Amino acid sequence: MNPISRLLWKLNKEYRRGHSFAALPEAAVDSQGAAGNEHWYFCVCAIVKDEGPYLDEWLAMQSVIGAGHVFLYDNGSAPGQLEPAEPWIARGMATIIPWPAFIAKSNPQFLAYAHACAMLAGRCRWLGFYDVDEFLFSPGGGPVSALLRDYEDLRGLAVFRRDFGTCGHAEAPPGLVMENYRRRPPSPRRSRNKVKCVVDPAAVAEVRSAHQLALRGGQVLVDEARQPLVKGRDRCMEERCERFCMNHYISKSAAEFREKLARGRMIRRDDWADKVAAYLEGLDRRSTETDEAILQYAPAARARMEEVCGKAPPPCGL
Repeated sequence: MNPISRLLWKLNKEYRRGHSFAALPEAAVDSQGAAGNEHWYFCVCAIVKDEGPYLDEWLAMQSVIGAGHVFLYDNGSAPGQLEPAEPWIARGMATIIPWPAFIAKSNPQFLAYAHACAMLAGRCRWLGFYDVDEFLFSPGGGPVSALLRDYEDLRGLAVFRRDFGTCGHAEAPPGLVMENYRRRPPSPRRSRNKVKCVVDPAAVAEVRSAHQLALRGGQVLVDEARQPLVKGRDRCMEERCERFCMNHYISKSAAEFREKLARGRMIRRDDWADKVAAYLEGLDRRSTETDEAILQYAPAARARMEEVCGKAPPPCGL
């Protein structure tokens, strides 16, 4: 066992002894494993910091696509930012795990992903790793969890990600995020965008990046057509989004994007803000294609928000 695996094993062992801040719902730690409880077939892991305004819609969407539970690793959110998650926690649909930067110059996101794999190995069959500005769905409609049944012989899927910019919004508009941002660059013949992963946590050998997890036993991540990633890269050879897709709302409105830059990132680079701002400028300029595939999920997401939170934004008039 390598040192990182040993550390994570010890942390997980201590958590399971009853440390209150990492206490998990009983079904997540029972001995029946993934096969013992349908609720735990497909779960999601995300690291968050000051994502309060977007949590309701995003958590509703996870429920709609069939995620039984969401693990939110909190990297130091300001007071009140996690309150929107409380109704979901009360319903047994989400868990918050405090996750500050434990180790200097480390990446808290990579460590959170590694911990989630150690904690949930054998307890859920599929674990999705993506952020609160990323929405996994099926362009064909229906729960993602049902489609995953077709890939039971595999241990890891790579989902193509499409970036959406400001779509001309200077300020945050009313309505759902998925309704307000509908333009993106045309799909390339060959993929240039990074992927996100949905894997069997028990099969993960290494967290290489937020976009790529190495699997044990020589297994590789494949796309929905069972084609492997480009060797040594976090990209697919071709864009395939017939069964699974990930909408990445990288900026939302221009004002929200400025706030995002002001918050910074978990691992700072001096040129990070300038590079992202330049990328967004080009993204908005190239966003000439209307993409409304995700809108089929909006009514169900709004209904789930009403059910769990007692409120939801009115339908968008765009």
